[in-house]
Formats: sequence, structure tokens, C-alpha cells
Amino acid sequence: MNAKRLLLLTAVCLTIGVTEAPAQGFLNKLKKKGMKIIKDAVPNPVKDVTDAAANPERVVNRAKNRVTGGNASQSGNSRRSRTQATNRAATGQRREVKPAKKQITIKLYRGLGPSTWEGRKTQHTPKPPMQCPKQPDWFSSLPFPQDMDNATLAEEYAMINKWVEDGKPSCEPVLVRREQINDEMSGRHHALDKAVEYLLSDLENEDGYYEAAEPLEDDFFKHAMQSDLAPLYPGLNEKTVEYFKSIDRKTKEVTVRVYEGNSAYDNKMHIGEMWFNLHFGDRTATLERLDNDESVGKDYTVPSTVRYAGCVFRVTEIGASAFQGMKMRSVTLSPGLKVIGTHAFYETRISEISIPPTVTKIDSHAFGANPALKRIVLPNSVKTIGRGVFSGCTGLTEAVLPNRVETMENTVFWGCKSLTSVTLPQNLTVLEEATFRDCTSLTHVDLPQSVAVIKENAFCNTAMTSVPLTESLKEIRSGAFEDCNRLTSVSLPSRVALDMWAFKNCKSLRKAAIGVQYKDIPDDVYMMFIGCPFAQKPLTKMPACVTFNE
Repeated sequence: MNAKRLLLLTAVCLTIGVTEAPAQGFLNKLKKKGMKIIKDAVPNPVKDVTDAAANPERVVNRAKNRVTGGNASQSGNSRRSRTQATNRAATGQRREVKPAKKQITIKLYRGLGPSTWEGRKTQHTPKPPMQCPKQPDWFSSLPFPQDMDNATLAEEYAMINKWVEDGKPSCEPVLVRREQINDEMSGRHHALDKAVEYLLSDLENEDGYYEAAEPLEDDFFKHAMQSDLAPLYPGLNEKTVEYFKSIDRKTKEVTVRVYEGNSAYDNKMHIGEMWFNLHFGDRTATLERLDNDESVGKDYTVPSTVRYAGCVFRVTEIGASAFQGMKMRSVTLSPGLKVIGTHAFYETRISEISIPPTVTKIDSHAFGANPALKRIVLPNSVKTIGRGVFSGCTGLTEAVLPNRVETMENTVFWGCKSLTSVTLPQNLTVLEEATFRDCTSLTHVDLPQSVAVIKENAFCNTAMTSVPLTESLKEIRSGAFEDCNRLTSVSLPSRVALDMWAFKNCKSLRKAAIGVQYKDIPDDVYMMFIGCPFAQKPLTKMPACVTFNE
């Protein structure tokens, strides 16, 4: 199942209050790439809903942020008031941050802020199938709207809106896609109008007023400027159309007002190819993004501090999707870093990384979908490991997690097909959903004796040869050992409760000893072991190979 369908499935799941864990990751991926309507899912294969604890509100908020352009323009007044507020918070502790102002000349099509590779893809969009069951595959085949050039976007915009207005079959895939396309189209129209309004403004005679070029830093503006603008003309203001007809989009240079960090925002700065978001109150900085087009085969070092407006800011966070999809060779993280954000290194190909001993939190899917990563050792400082942090790392063979971890969320190692050795935190009480799902080389795990619950799909489709028992184990949830075809027997004490499908489709499982409480309930036993050799059809009596422990 590919990324587009994950996007669709997440939209559907949100309507019923449940979201698949891998689908959650994909939303966050999309934050970086334009319309990214889905935060925390990895685009791994999805078979079951395993993340009932996922946070739909966070997904929706991220989607809204992305749909509105992420860094969409703020008014000058709101920007200044924000800066003044953070400076006031630091009054009496540090001197006020007063970034210098300047003018720079830029290529208009590049805009301000991080460069983009989006807005360039040409592809004809076929009409949706008339049959609803076929529409998910149609949806999955389409490019992301933010990747499309203006002609492709305008063509699909006209087609899909007419399709819905004509009353043709418009199931969930069509409606989700229509919303995506409409959001991208309106975003580009609005951004271009605001940009031209800025470019045609004359503020030279307004005493004390400084209008930074915020509209030129809008992602929607940069998407639109990557291809011929004529397909967007019907939705633009007359002055906007006149302006773009009068210039050469590819060569036009403009002089614009920015702050000393080369950004239209007074709390952002550019060093080399890195963009930082600065927090004036506590003098910290977040590495926010990189110039996307300039990362091939490079080595990066994240600095421990940056200097801006005469002040030193400590770099404490790698922001969401900061390095996502980058083709760099390596990255060095400096001491002082505390947080590695969602999807920070998602879909990169770094083979190794050293985590500084100051990091306390690694957020969802931070290192996911990296086939080159072989071994990871987390420092003792780490207390929080988010969803799917290493999911889809198909080359990962060994992982060592520290004992100080307080929170370890679900799907952490989902799809790590080469994983053979893992060390878990010794204070772990719950093994979360799909933690080791599809780890097809994993034969053995030493669970901490504190583990009381093995949740849904935790070991689904692994090579486990035995069920790891702990002194505290009380419950094995649905699908926990589903498709574990190297299990030949299980023996569980009576204190362990089994959900239905706990050992579903374990093709080699021919002997089971379970709690005596199930002795007279063949229907329950059938549901626990459905698909196993002795439970191919509903049981009318207890099979001889099933025994019971007191």
C-alpha cells in the first residue's frame, strides 16, 4: 500500500476516531512537501488499525498548518508584536534582540526562505473510475498537489470539480483529492496576489514602517513560480496578471526588504543551507529546514550555537522534517541538542548517526524509512521515543535503547526486516502496538520482567520461535503473534489473558498450553488460534493438542 492510499485511509479513519499508526506518520511527512494532509504515519504497508491511541487532533492541526501554507504571511504588526512579546519575557535577564534590516536582490522565481523542488511535475490526471471500489487505486496513482506544475494542477482542478458538480460517483477518494487540489489552487492564487501587492507597494515615504517581503517566503508562492503562470490567470487579480505578463518569470530580479537572517521574518536566519527558527525568550534555536535542492552527497554539521543580532542562541532542536528526503551523505549532531523532531531524518540514507548525550526526546518517525541505517544506540539521556521512530529501516540489524526511557510509543520498529538484536528499556511495562511488526528476521527478544501487556500486533509476522514470558505478564492482545510461522508451541500461565486472534494464522503452531479458565470454552480457543493447524474451523470440542495450566 503506497503513500497516497495511506493519506486516504487516514482521512477515513479520522472520521471514526481511530488512525492507523503508519498512516499517522505520513501526515507529518506531508508537512514538508506541500499538502501533507496526514503527522504521523510512515508509508509502510498497512494491514490493520494498530494505533488506537493515535492523536487525530494533532494530525488535523498539522494538516491545517500545511494547507494554509505553513509559513504563510503574517501581518507586519503581528510579527512585531510577537518579537516584542518574546523580548519582554527576557527583560531583566538579557538584552533585547534587535535584528538589523536590509535589502537584498533575489531571483523572483526562487522567492525567499528555503529553496523548493516542488511545483514542477507534469502529469495528466485521468478521470476517477465510475466504480467506488476502484477509486482508491486511482487516488494512489496521483502525484501530490504541491508537486504539480500549474498546468497540471489547473487541469485536474477543472476536471475534478466538474466531476463532483455533475453528480458522478464521488466516494471518499474523490472528495479527499478534490479538497487537496482546491486547497493547493487557492493557496497559489492567494500567494501570487499577495506577492504582487507587495511588489507594487510604495512604502518608502512611510516613516518608521518596515514591510518585509513575507509573501515571497510563502511555500505556495514558490510552488507557483516554478512553472508557467498562465494556467492560473483566471483566478488571479487583474493587477497580478498584468504584472506577470510584463516580466520574464525565470530571469526577473527584485530588491526586497528582509531582516539580517535573509528572511522576511525577524525570528529566522539562514546559515549556509540551513534555516533556523529563533526563540528570543530563552535564546534557543530550532533547525527548521534546509535548502532542498542543494543536499546531494553532502556532509552536514548541526552547530551547537548560532549568532543572530549580536546574541548567541543554543541549538536545542532539529525541527519536523528538517532533513526529510535529503540525499546527504552524513550529518553530525552537536552536544546541547535536546529534541529530534518528527520525520527529522525520514527517507534519508545515512548509514550511521551518533546521538548526543543531551537528547531527551526523539519524536515520531524521526529516522523512519532509512534503508541504509545499520545500527543505532540511543544515549541514556533519552526519555521519550515516539511512534515509528525506526519504522521502515529495512537494513537495521541492531538497536540498543536506554533504561531511562519513560515513554516508548507504538510501531517503533515496524518493518525493520533485518533486525536481529534489540535491547529494550528495563522499566518497560507495556509493549505497544506493532512494535516489531514485520520484523521478519527477529527470532528472539528479551522482554523486561516489568512488561505486563503485549499489545496488538506487537510481534505480528516476525520469526519468533517462542513467546517471551515475563514475571509481570498478564495480557496478550489481538494479533500480537499473528503470522508467526516459526512458533511450534506455546505455554502460558493461567494469569495471562488472551484476546481473540492472539495467535492467528501461526501455521506451524501445533501445541498450546493456556490458562485453565478457557478449559470449557472451545469457541474462545478457536478465536485465539484461528488459522492454526488445530483451529482451521470452529471447534465443537477441545483439541487434544490444547492443554490447560492451573
